[in-house]
Amino acid sequence: MALARIGGYEPVMFTVPPDPSWICGICDKVMREPSGLGCSDWYCKSCLQEKLSEERRCPGCEQFVAEKIPIRPVVGLEAKIEARKVKCQGAGSGETCTWEGDLSKLSIHHKDECLYHETACIQQCGSQVLRYLMSQHVDDDCANTPRPCRFVEFGCPEKLAKREMDSHMTTALSEHLMMVAAESVANKQMANDIQKKSTEDTAAIATLNDRLGIQDQLLTDKASKIEDLKK
Repeated sequence: MALARIGGYEPVMFTVPPDPSWICGICDKVMREPSGLGCSDWYCKSCLQEKLSEERRCPGCEQFVAEKIPIRPVVGLEAKIEARKVKCQGAGSGETCTWEGDLSKLSIHHKDECLYHETACIQQCGSQVLRYLMSQHVDDDCANTPRPCRFVEFGCPEKLAKREMDSHMTTALSEHLMMVAAESVANKQMANDIQKKSTEDTAAIATLNDRLGIQDQLLTDKASKIEDLKK
């Protein structure tokens, strides 16, 4: 089975165009871990490993390569390439990373600093996330972020990671049904109480209206008597 190739560095990363002799004859990029087989052809180590896993011949000169012949690093070339200045190619949300520095420091920049480089989720869910999107990932997508149970409105207090939710919904089914039933009973009781109070309020309003009617009649009678006395 062929090995997964890493390949070289994109030439556009370099602030100064790289030497043409640094270009891998397999991936056409600047060589990563420059390596050869003893002839004059050089390649990325990973590219050469992949080719040799398919056929034991040099991809350039097509010379047969015996199993005992090892892949050899090109002495001094890797240090020259890694000393060259490069630009970070990270980008996202319409912006690009402005970092520039030695190629040898690029991986550290990616690991610790670059907002536009994919990094492992801080909650170890297995996802690779652009650093500047990490907070959004944790809040919205991360399988390890605890979230309230779907029956929280009925009183379930559990908070579980996404991957645990389905199991909880199955194992706590009886408890959830009891919570829903209790909520239903409570809501019916509340409705009855409101209806009872409404009935009582209606009766109280009717009684008050009756009393007001009586008082109005008394006032009318008294006003009539006063008028009679004036005559």
